[in-house]
Amino acid sequence: MAEELEKELDKAEENLKLLRNGIPLRDQNDEIVGWMEKPDRAANEFFLKTKGRHRGYTEHNITESQKTNKKWHEI
Repeated sequence: MAEELEKELDKAEENLKLLRNGIPLRDQNDEIVGWMEKPDRAANEFFLKTKGRHRGYTEHNITESQKTNKKWHEI
């Protein structure tokens, strides 16, 4: 049962990574020319709030940066 839960958590983490990164549309030179699926802002914010605390990403900094249009480290 614990093993099954771990597999589900691994799959959820993989899905979160796909949402964070998006799916780029590339040309024949492998340059990004657009998006089949844009990166998800909420997924990126969640990742930063949970995994980026040691770098200063907090709920307060991310929320304030949205209000002021400043980068999180300028607050």
